[in-house]
Amino acid sequence: MSESLRLLVCHQCKTADPVPWCGEEAQCHHPLCNDTLNARMESHYTDSGHSHQVSLAAIDKEAWATQRGRDEILKQAMEVGGGSFTPVLGQEMYEVGQNYEVEAIACWKQHGKPGSAHKYSCEDYMSDKKTLLADTRAERKEAGLSTRQANRTGTKLCQFCPYNSTVMQRVRADKGFYDFKG
Repeated sequence: MSESLRLLVCHQCKTADPVPWCGEEAQCHHPLCNDTLNARMESHYTDSGHSHQVSLAAIDKEAWATQRGRDEILKQAMEVGGGSFTPVLGQEMYEVGQNYEVEAIACWKQHGKPGSAHKYSCEDYMSDKKTLLADTRAERKEAGLSTRQANRTGTKLCQFCPYNSTVMQRVRADKGFYDFKG
């Protein structure tokens, strides 16, 4: 699965939000593509449940990674929809998210590519040591809070890993949403 991006443009809210995409089919059914898109779409409905006027366009990931490219993409989105658009994710947030994906892919490879045909599971999946936490030990200690990772909640690196989609497919299959043999 190659890494591409789509831009979710809401003409009503005047926002433009990049979402991951496998780059394969416009209507693919990959969890990474659909789950993220559906999560972003949640804020683009009226109180009566009708969708805002939105557009979804494939964009060049490398162009979006540069300020100049991002400005050009947003300019084109404005021409189509009229008005001005505000990116939902700032540059810093976007780069951090990409760093997590890079780290997750490296971890996935280090663990022998779990979820693939030759390896069924990952022994570190969602373990405490995979929790993404800011280094606030000194501040937490000063405030009298626990500095142990196990006592803190947070996002896990595993949520950015390809194996997570296999786990989600198994969960959905167990709930009867569809058949999955993996």
